[in-house]
Amino acid sequence: MTPHRGPQTAPTALWDDCRDAALYVHVPFCTRKCPYCAFYSIPLDDTSLCRKYLEALDMEIAQATRCRCIRTVYVGGGTPTALDAASLELLMGTIRGALQESPEEWTCEANPESLDGDKAALLAAAGVDRISIGAQTFDPDGLRTLGRRHGAADTRRAVEACRRAGIENVSLDLMYGYPGSSLRRIEQDIRNLMALAPAHVSVYALSVEPGTPLDRMVQRREIELPGDESHALQYELLRRRLAEGGYRQYELSNFALPGYRCRHNWTYWSGGQYIGCGPGAHSFSGGKRWWNPPDLVRWCTSVLESGRPQIEFDEHLSSEKRARELLVVALRRSEGVNRGWFRTLTGFDYRQLCAPVVRQLCDLGLLTDQGDRLRLTEKAYFVSDAVFRELI
Repeated sequence: MTPHRGPQTAPTALWDDCRDAALYVHVPFCTRKCPYCAFYSIPLDDTSLCRKYLEALDMEIAQATRCRCIRTVYVGGGTPTALDAASLELLMGTIRGALQESPEEWTCEANPESLDGDKAALLAAAGVDRISIGAQTFDPDGLRTLGRRHGAADTRRAVEACRRAGIENVSLDLMYGYPGSSLRRIEQDIRNLMALAPAHVSVYALSVEPGTPLDRMVQRREIELPGDESHALQYELLRRRLAEGGYRQYELSNFALPGYRCRHNWTYWSGGQYIGCGPGAHSFSGGKRWWNPPDLVRWCTSVLESGRPQIEFDEHLSSEKRARELLVVALRRSEGVNRGWFRTLTGFDYRQLCAPVVRQLCDLGLLTDQGDRLRLTEKAYFVSDAVFRELI
């Protein structure tokens, strides 16, 4: 079906199909936008706009969660902890007040420099039981290159603040493949990370997104990124050292100690339904996907006037397209795709859906077909995007 672009008010049916879902809440504020970031965010320099955001969010969340079981909550951005303590408490109270029951997991993203003991305590009191901290690197030169405002000491203090507040499920983000990164620097980052013993680790290669300041710097040849071989070596070092530290890789970019896999993100990779609230937030339910306008003023205006946001884009996926997309996202999981599970969810057998491509990728050593389960081989982990393009 042809997707629809352009403003329209969210129809009731989009939300009401989604009876059992994950909830994502987008906080569009940052103290300063990082040069590589392509997520929608704006500087937090207008308190009146922040008040309007919180008012509109209260209305949108109330509608989106009505008569619905929310399994997990994820508050991201932007930087949720860039809000002052009073605004952050209002945000958490809005979410908590809309939930019919306590979620199985409630995550809030944080930057090290904006998470102190008071904010960690109010998050814990609201019901947040998992905090994801954007450490990125512990190297001061690396942090300057990435445009980060924090230092390694801030990351240590933020982790300690979470634990003092009683939140043990702390995740740290690490980045590799950025200008100046090296095996030596990655090794040092791993040692610093292991000393903090987080429950979960996410690792990401620096991605040059079109239109970002980083993209412009690359185009002007002001910075030079490591080559593919260096990227691959850094990724393999992270995988090996994290495994040695007891972290199980359960997805291409994610590692966890036993019992600490991120349940919210698992919903995305398993074809589950999710509702997004806030400007630019994405939703998926019943074969339909849509997202809100990535513009705070436009989003606020539409919600405050009609009780629901305008929809920037929506699409009803054909059964085959939905099946192909599920195959690709589910293959991100280390356990791969169970054949019976996939058939039950989609009505398709992946061997018939993608038969020639699956055989070719197996012959190339990029996929392994174990009869009842299809997996990426470890050889394919670093080139997974190329594999997924073939399958989609």
